[in-house]
Amino acid sequence: MNPEIDSETIDQLVDENLLSLQDFYFNLFSWIKDKYPLLYK
Repeated sequence: MNPEIDSETIDQLVDENLLSLQDFYFNLFSWIKDKYPLLYK
C-alpha cells in the first residue's frame, strides 16, 4: 500500500471500478440476450 494515498481516494477508485464493472456485465448480458434469446426462455 502506498501511504501517500488516503483511504477516500481508494474508496472512490473502488467505487468507479465497481460501477464500470456493473456496466460491463449489464452490457454483456444484454448482448447475450440479444444474440442467444433461447438461453433465457
